[in-house]
Amino acid sequence: MSVVRPLQGLVLLAIACLAVACERLPAPTGAAGPQVLVSTGLVGTWSFDCASGASRENPYIVYTVPQTGEPAEQFIARDPKLDRVTPLRNIRELEGNFVEWTQRVADKSVTVIVQVEGRRQRLWRSELSDGTMFASAGAFRSGAQTPWFNKCSGG
Repeated sequence: MSVVRPLQGLVLLAIACLAVACERLPAPTGAAGPQVLVSTGLVGTWSFDCASGASRENPYIVYTVPQTGEPAEQFIARDPKLDRVTPLRNIRELEGNFVEWTQRVADKSVTVIVQVEGRRQRLWRSELSDGTMFASAGAFRSGAQTPWFNKCSGG
């Protein structure tokens, strides 16, 4: 048996791991629950361009933490079929300015990680409970970077 064949397999595995599967996820900080949305500044309205106001041409996200009930995310997209309001569960802060939660979209559970940098945030990772990955390391499956949303005044 040749030593070259196993080495080729290891090299291919390493390349695949670096490209997709070996994304190092941030570790939890210990902070958890709805207050994480408040302490990280996520509560409020986020849009591509706050000066233009929220619209179909300028999608937006609103995070709320009500006095009673579950925190929620409202997403208004360019395509009305993608609009949704979903409760956020299992919220926790992760090291390096990331926040993770689970939510139900359609009839599926989705684990979401967003990256928060001051007054802007973007989707970092989104994975269905069946393992289907929509975004990883700040990029969609297509390879395009996930867009940054800016925090709007009063939000």
